This record gives sequence, C-alpha cells and structure tokens, in this order.
Amino acid sequence: MTLFLWRELGENMRKVRVAAGASLRDVEARCGRSRGTLSQVENGKARPSVELVRWYDENFAADGLLLSGYADARAAGAVVAGRAAPGDSAAAGDAMTLVSASPAFGAAAPADTAVELRWVLRNTGSVPWAGRALRRLGAVGGLRLLTTVSSTPLPDVAPGNQAEVMVTAQTPPIRSTVAAYWQLVDASGTPCFPGDPLIAAQLVIV
Repeated sequence: MTLFLWRELGENMRKVRVAAGASLRDVEARCGRSRGTLSQVENGKARPSVELVRWYDENFAADGLLLSGYADARAAGAVVAGRAAPGDSAAAGDAMTLVSASPAFGAAAPADTAVELRWVLRNTGSVPWAGRALRRLGAVGGLRLLTTVSSTPLPDVAPGNQAEVMVTAQTPPIRSTVAAYWQLVDASGTPCFPGDPLIAAQLVIV
C-alpha cells in the first residue's frame, strides 16, 4: 500500500505540472532540483521531500491535493503517535518518542479559525534536552496552508521525562486537506534527528 501511495503521489505531481504547461526543464530552473531527480519522483522511483511537494502544490495550484497525498503516504508507513525517532541518525544516546498528538491526524477543523496543535514528546535517550525547539519545515503560511510561527521552544527535558509542546495554527479559509511538518532542533538550529520529520499535523478543513 505504501509504495502504491508514493507512486500515486508522483503521478499526481506529473499531472499537475503537465496541466500547468510546465516542462521538467522549467521546473528544474525554478525549483533547483535536477531533471533526473524530478523524473524519478514523478515516476514513483524516488520519494519527494515535503518541500518539493509543497513547491509543486503552490506553483501548480494543486489546492492541497499533493500535500494530502504526501501525508497519506507517510501515514501509511508509520504510526504517528508512538513512533520513535531514528536512532542511527541522531547523536549517540539521543532518542525521542512521540507519545500523543492532538487533534488526531486527519481530524476535521473549521476553515479560517485558530486551532491548538499539541504533542507530547518523551526523551527516551540518555541525553538531556536543553534549548531545543520545534522548527516548521517549508512555508509557514499561505492560502492553502496551516499558518504557524516558524519555531516553538521546547521545555528542557531530562532523560525518561516528557513534555507537551503546543503550536497555534490558523486554518486556511477554503475547504481542503492541509498538512504541516516539524523537526526537533537543538539550540544552534541543527536537526536532532535528521531525515524524515517526526512531528506532523494533518487537518481536513470543512
């Protein structure tokens, strides 16, 4: 199922590009990705980054379709709550588990209103967390996006303890499915767990 969803996302990216009259050469020049990479993504042979999906969504007026497909593909491959950050890409002894998320992934929310996004994060490693923050990936606002601040401080957390972090999001004024992603970064802004973002929110705007 997961592979099918990634292939479907790539096909939809190709469709919106072609419908907009843009060639791969055009996209290469405008977004900075190579034609080879773009072709592999559109053919389902490579997984796109959320930044690339968002770029297609915004520049080819996909009205949230592609970001929704990205969120669906990622959700099919991992449980949003209870998932641990990949230990092999983090500093030795550093680890995190997402305990809970609210609202639930894919929950309905009214248009053009403020919504409180809450996550409970547990420090499951041996490294104390100090000066960390959740940093939003990609654009932090737009007509078809959840609008949030770019960074939200996280309380200091000792190993074995957990903390709640809250982000206020303004929903878009139109019906759509929207998704947003965050990474945990240290005091210098370096991702603590490089790779796919662990913290995500998806809302169906009604």
